[in-house]
Amino acid sequence: MATVIDRIGAAGDIPQQIAQAILGEVRTESTVMSLGRQVPVSTRDSSVPVLTSVPDASWLTGETGAPARKAVTAATWESVTLTAEELAAIVIIPDSVLEDSEWDIWAAVRPLISRAFARRVDMAVMFGAGAPASFGAGMVAAATTATQVVTPSADSAADLLEAAEQVSVTEHAPTAAVVRPGWQYAASRERTQSLTANPVGSTYPLSVAGLPIRVDPTYWDAAVATAIVADWQSVLYGIRHDLSFEMFNSGIVQNPDGTIATNLLQEDCTAMRCVLRIGHVLAEPVNSAGVADVPVATIGPAA
Repeated sequence: MATVIDRIGAAGDIPQQIAQAILGEVRTESTVMSLGRQVPVSTRDSSVPVLTSVPDASWLTGETGAPARKAVTAATWESVTLTAEELAAIVIIPDSVLEDSEWDIWAAVRPLISRAFARRVDMAVMFGAGAPASFGAGMVAAATTATQVVTPSADSAADLLEAAEQVSVTEHAPTAAVVRPGWQYAASRERTQSLTANPVGSTYPLSVAGLPIRVDPTYWDAAVATAIVADWQSVLYGIRHDLSFEMFNSGIVQNPDGTIATNLLQEDCTAMRCVLRIGHVLAEPVNSAGVADVPVATIGPAA
């Protein structure tokens, strides 16, 4: 059933005033949005160019049989579709709570909304959990299909380096690793010398062989993977519109089964609807051999 914020969580400000602040917090909280590459989108279904063939060169003179003319070559791009899907949340607050409140409920709700949106984006993009069909099966599934999965060993840092090597072999540069919650403590317990602490306050508290490691993600499915290493520049996302907020004091809110959860007019409640339109596609540009490889590798779940 719908969740209603009661008198304990009192309120005040108009939520539109903090829309940009929330979107900024979502970008910071979300692993995908902080590591991936944002691309511009102007419609619900936008085309994103992906490299599908690379140019080559040949020697004009030299050994017998070498070409007498300069070779003609080309680079081509094909468009993949990035579909902006709606991610939404509705927060219901009784009017009496808003009127009697002595503190700002939106200041308290804001980080919770930010984390909820960030969590859903990461669930969908990394693990395919609850994802729209246009998002695909997720990064972990893509790596599994490409057989780029490292079996966990007793050396956590070595596993991470092996996954990074698998991405690098495809001629994609691994830009960061994301690890399960608690991974950093297990790795440190192994007393490995390869882990390096980054400056305090850095987005990446650890690195190994120059590879930044993001710890404590908003969402993680430890039953599926221990870590994800990727060329995050190939993890594309686009925002059709910034976060939008609308307030309603009439109408009904339904449960998934169609029953009425709250009648705003009869129950004297106000509903805040938050909507973010965001799309995602995992690009697979070709390498120098003309092969489109998956720019992701994972470490399997711990035994």
